[in-house]
Amino acid sequence: MILTAEGYSEIRVGSLLKDVRKSYNFTGSPYNSNECGLYSAPEIPGLLLYVENMRITRVSVMPVRLSAYVRVPPLIRTDRGIVIGSTEVEVRAAYPEAIREPWSHGAQQRGRDGRLSYADLYVLGEGRAPALRFLFDSDGRVKEIAAGIAPALLLREGCN
Repeated sequence: MILTAEGYSEIRVGSLLKDVRKSYNFTGSPYNSNECGLYSAPEIPGLLLYVENMRITRVSVMPVRLSAYVRVPPLIRTDRGIVIGSTEVEVRAAYPEAIREPWSHGAQQRGRDGRLSYADLYVLGEGRAPALRFLFDSDGRVKEIAAGIAPALLLREGCN
């Protein structure tokens, strides 16, 4: 199961949600009428779609929550082998073109060792082409991989 900047399998950034629903049982609800919403499908655990005006603008991969305390990485990786839990060193080796950006919303968090958390890494597309974003937890491991277009790709949580 492979994620690229363009999306996951036939779920492409820019596609209409109704077209994707022909193959998968995506459910969710928009926050503000049809403007923005988050959708998931039980047949693809760990995959979350950000949808704006019924068009997919971001495809994110996150750990699967089994209970309030147990999360497992999904069986999805990037086309260069990065998975949830990979380190920044592994991401930089796979994507030497990645650029570092500071945490959004000005947030700074500390890991268990007291160090400030890592910045996000981006692999940019040409012009307005889809891009990848790697979000790190406070221990410097990938906690989310997102494919999409701005501004949806830049959002840290939900539609804001």
